[in-house]
Amino acid sequence: MFANNKIRLLVTSECNINCWYCHNEGMPYEVEYMSRNLIDYIENFLGNYRCMVARIVYSGGEALLHDNILDYIAKLRKFTESASLVTNGILVTEDLIKQLKSVGLSKMRLGIDSFRRKRSRPTHGSCEHVNPTEIINICRDNGIIIELNIVLTEYNIGELDEIIDYCFDNSINAKYFRVIREIIDDDGDFVGYEHKDHNYVDKFINSINRYVGAKINRDYDGANTVVLNNGTILRYCELLCSKELCWKSGTRISPNGEIYTCMQARRNPNNIRKIKYDYDIDYESFNIIKKGRCAVAV
Repeated sequence: MFANNKIRLLVTSECNINCWYCHNEGMPYEVEYMSRNLIDYIENFLGNYRCMVARIVYSGGEALLHDNILDYIAKLRKFTESASLVTNGILVTEDLIKQLKSVGLSKMRLGIDSFRRKRSRPTHGSCEHVNPTEIINICRDNGIIIELNIVLTEYNIGELDEIIDYCFDNSINAKYFRVIREIIDDDGDFVGYEHKDHNYVDKFINSINRYVGAKINRDYDGANTVVLNNGTILRYCELLCSKELCWKSGTRISPNGEIYTCMQARRNPNNIRKIKYDYDIDYESFNIIKKGRCAVAV
């Protein structure tokens, strides 16, 4: 029923930093928080159809800004094999990690672009430096899998060798992302996404080639470059829309109840559905979105 058997809950559009490249998963930039009514609806839907999905991912915005994030994870944990959360790490504490573990969180994806700069991410606003080693150790001590999300830009490309060395030295899986920026026309309307690469994938591969025995492959029809080295997996991720595979990320549900898979679909009313709060669980809305998949394809 759900795209790639995954659900991606965007629990808020708000973030506590303002990275210049952030596409906010296609959400509008008005501040919105997922309501308890919506979570109750999703819980009832999954229960009524006896759904078991491979993964539920809690994201944003910054998911940890949501006051009810612990309750939401706990309510839906019985419907998934894995509960993951994406965060920039600023709000992470040891006590919070223990609470997240107690409600069933199995994986945390830490978004961090620089290990040496005062700002861990290239934000226009203030941003505390996040110590990845401290968060990694806390997560591992409490039985939570920890992986990294790293967006490669001119901000951190000079650290690429250092970042890859860090991942291999600490046996931590990571995704390296190609930067995506929104294109807005003169009227302020969304047009599409601009994909800048600057041959970073070649630099990524060249850095990997320093490691004798590292295996480099491609998956998702060539959209991802995958590296395996002594059990550690690094991925360089390009735009899945280019292969009409953005549905692989799962079915997204925004804070206001809009359902979509492709970020570009989010900007086209013809490619999204909105949950209706009534007693009739809207099965067809989820099914249509799964079939629709990519806005480029439809």
